[in-house]
Amino acid sequence: MSAINCYSEYSSGNYPFWVTGEIDSEATLPKDIRKGDVKMKKTDLAYIAGFFDGEGCIYIGKSGGWHHLRVTASQANEWIITWLKFSFGGSVNKMTCETGYRQRWQWHAEGSNAYEFLTSILPYIKLKKAEAELAIQFQEARRGKGFHVTDKQRAIDEVNRILMSNLKDKSR
Repeated sequence: MSAINCYSEYSSGNYPFWVTGEIDSEATLPKDIRKGDVKMKKTDLAYIAGFFDGEGCIYIGKSGGWHHLRVTASQANEWIITWLKFSFGGSVNKMTCETGYRQRWQWHAEGSNAYEFLTSILPYIKLKKAEAELAIQFQEARRGKGFHVTDKQRAIDEVNRILMSNLKDKSR
């Protein structure tokens, strides 16, 4: 399991090695770490923004008539994916790979977790900046409304979904 390189002993508890600079191959993921327990420096956010520019995806989707924001990133090395989860919430899935391909891990976050992630990296993101700005505006328009969305807001959400798709087409 590649997670063994994620944590090391430091002081009175387990902390990620990117905080301590140490790697302990015998360490395991602590069960008591939650979203927000990993504090970010500006250099960390800049690193994550660069990683996300290359390996991430911003998506406004539609399911059952409802629109939602989702961000994903995948990587063969589990530690950065786990770092994203502990820093911004969301979940991590082990992806099944075809024969001859390395195992991959995928992090995804939706709604407010995706919003917090994008607002945190916005000053540093380059390639996906327009997508991030649109996604942030989309989520801000939905804040506090829950399932009480008007027909007008649903139409705006659909326009935002189409705009996001068009932004992706232009970047290819």
